[in-house]
Amino acid sequence: MPGSGKYTVYNSGRLKENDTSTYVYYTNGPTTRTLFSVHGGYYTTFGSYNELKNCTIGDSAEIPVNSQRLIKQYVYEWGYSYAFLGGCNNTYPYQNISGLWSPDSVGWYPSAN
Repeated sequence: MPGSGKYTVYNSGRLKENDTSTYVYYTNGPTTRTLFSVHGGYYTTFGSYNELKNCTIGDSAEIPVNSQRLIKQYVYEWGYSYAFLGGCNNTYPYQNISGLWSPDSVGWYPSAN
């Protein structure tokens, strides 16, 4: 994936409106170590014109399946308009995962990083 490093980016970008953490509810997928990352971009899609930058504090955040977590990142602070969610599981690299996410958060959930 362009600009995503070792993480597969699963979606088009979502508008990042403030400096809050990214909310992730990982509902289905491998139960082994699954890492998530939040990338910044200037447009809603990615390509050579919109190289993505991993903005996750600490590079990645581990989230257990069936858990809701917040991922600390610097998408908004570093001037990007859109957030993209990425994921990586080295044990099951081709397994599908599912869940819900929001580039911004309201409320309290445990931090994943």
